[in-house]
Amino acid sequence: MTVEAKLNWTDDMQFVARAENGPGIILDNPAGGSGPSPMQMVLMGVAGCTAMDVVSILKKNAPTSRIFRSIFPVTRPKNTPNAILTSILSSLLQARE
Repeated sequence: MTVEAKLNWTDDMQFVARAENGPGIILDNPAGGSGPSPMQMVLMGVAGCTAMDVVSILKKNAPTSRIFRSIFPVTRPKNTPNAILTSILSSLLQARE
């Protein structure tokens, strides 16, 4: 399976990203503030993939309603390039009453 992402530069450091025929998402730097930064999108994507895998497994094996949350803090240097130095993906799974 191949998935394609497209990116169009719109203004300053702002871009509109789109995967396949999905909705457009505005990417920006913190100074522009009109959308998440590319690094924030990477973090949300990793957390989202993990969450969808966990929820998919739970629905198959224990189909009761649950609460699921993920937190994905990373440490990055202040200088460019801003590679990720450390990261920990934490998840909370809780049964609903």
